[in-house]
Amino acid sequence: MHLFINGWAAEARVWNSLHPGEDCRFFDFTAGVELEKLEKYMAALAKESGPLHVIGWSMGGMLALELAARHPEQMKRLTLLDSTARFTLTEHYAAGLPPAIVRQLARRVRRDFCQAQLNFYQQMFAPGEQTAAENFVKSGAMVQNTAALLAGLEYLEQRDLRGLLPDITLPVRVIHGAADAICPFSAGEYLAEHLPAAELICLPDCGHVPFYTQPELCRKLIFEGAGIDDQ
Repeated sequence: MHLFINGWAAEARVWNSLHPGEDCRFFDFTAGVELEKLEKYMAALAKESGPLHVIGWSMGGMLALELAARHPEQMKRLTLLDSTARFTLTEHYAAGLPPAIVRQLARRVRRDFCQAQLNFYQQMFAPGEQTAAENFVKSGAMVQNTAALLAGLEYLEQRDLRGLLPDITLPVRVIHGAADAICPFSAGEYLAEHLPAAELICLPDCGHVPFYTQPELCRKLIFEGAGIDDQ
């Protein structure tokens, strides 16, 4: 079974571009970032079907890493889409955004959560992906819960998962857009370098949402396990 965990400012319907099958389950954070609830959900799925293939995008990838560190027996493999071990810059870690940008986004969410998400969506897409950006806005994936959006931003500003990576020995596929302005490609490189059993797949000229802009390729990479050279 495949468990999808989506990122900030999007409902689970964002995965519809992949045409997921009946063996797919979804968890989003439209009600808030609740790791304990996610743990219980994953445990129930694993009890039903055996160890899971967990796919996490952006913030969802960070939460997937936490699950892998806490409950490796419930996973068989992990796919990370444009994710990171730490979202914000800090000493000795340059693969993130300045914390001030996250705080500014939080202020915008408090003023107008719809406009804040629309502005964020524009940053998710590379210059050549503007048609996809327009379609994404029309997809209806926007989160309507201000508290959930703020909780997600707090998580992104504060969480540091770097110390967990060496102990996550599951097979991990890191898929990352080379033109990602939200989680820079260097964040994907860091994950691949510090996870013991990881492979990195770079998607040239791709922004933060590869499964939306290149759904057929990502479907193969996620579901069929094909490498980029096999396409």
